[in-house]
Amino acid sequence: MGATIAVRLSKKVSHVFAVNKDALLRQVGHEHLERFKGVNKDALLRQVVSTLNSSLPYFPPDLNKNITDVFGKLINKYRALGDDRRSFSYYKAIGVIKKLPFKIESADQVKDLPTIGKSMQDHIQEIMTRGKLSKLEHLETDEKVLQDSQTINLFGEVWGIGPATALKLYEKGHRKLDDLKNEDSLTNAQKLGLKYFDDIKTRITRHEVQEMELLSQKAGEEVLPGVSNDMISAVKVSIVCGGSYRPGKASCGDLDIIITHPDGKRAYPRNIYAYGLIAWTGNDVLNRSGSKATSSLSFRTEQEVFEFLGFPCLEPHERSL
Repeated sequence: MGATIAVRLSKKVSHVFAVNKDALLRQVGHEHLERFKGVNKDALLRQVVSTLNSSLPYFPPDLNKNITDVFGKLINKYRALGDDRRSFSYYKAIGVIKKLPFKIESADQVKDLPTIGKSMQDHIQEIMTRGKLSKLEHLETDEKVLQDSQTINLFGEVWGIGPATALKLYEKGHRKLDDLKNEDSLTNAQKLGLKYFDDIKTRITRHEVQEMELLSQKAGEEVLPGVSNDMISAVKVSIVCGGSYRPGKASCGDLDIIITHPDGKRAYPRNIYAYGLIAWTGNDVLNRSGSKATSSLSFRTEQEVFEFLGFPCLEPHERSL
């Protein structure tokens, strides 16, 4: 049985999730907090009140790292084996478990939560009982699994080859990158990714990315005069480098260039440009929120988007969680 979302507190409510902490305190109050199993009322109140008095965004602690760490390792194993379905199942479960305001002591506490099915409950119970998970132990020690995952993961590192294609190539009998050179099913893009594998794997320094951003802006100026790196300019073409560069990373795997035009039609439309900046800056949660942009809601800046969603306004360097 899945979880049911309630809009008002009642005896049936077992968990409270709130983006706006002021609203949480007004709605729940001191007298109601003690009802929630596993929650230390006084500690939670001190934590929330301290957050309200702070200008820094609050990210709740992961009280169940013993579980989420194991699930994180399973994600990596299944991704390496090309099993996106299983890896995504654990990814979704981690998202739910990390938000819990209590430490899990029994799988029964989470049996009605979304994404936590019977199999996931069994895993949680085993971790609670043994402190480890037999499925992960098997994946980490089985020699064939190790060899398979390493090879599939290597193929997946070729630009243009995703997990599903990497698995198909492995099933065809390929075991080394050199084996792929005579594979007829590769697209032109994948062949280029294979040819320049070492070059593409080399990280791009922040200084180089900065130079490339300036070159992009210069090229844009030649085509459409009036280029700006001002992300909220209403009269100029804006060209900004996003991805790992914008949050301040020391190096990048590639370049994500976000372009918009004041006519609202070319490149990223002006009325959803703020969404685009959020989506192409990250993290993955914000990526998904930005990808759902709609022209029915028009915002000029990222701050306006965050305020509309009720989220803390995070600077780019605060989004790499």
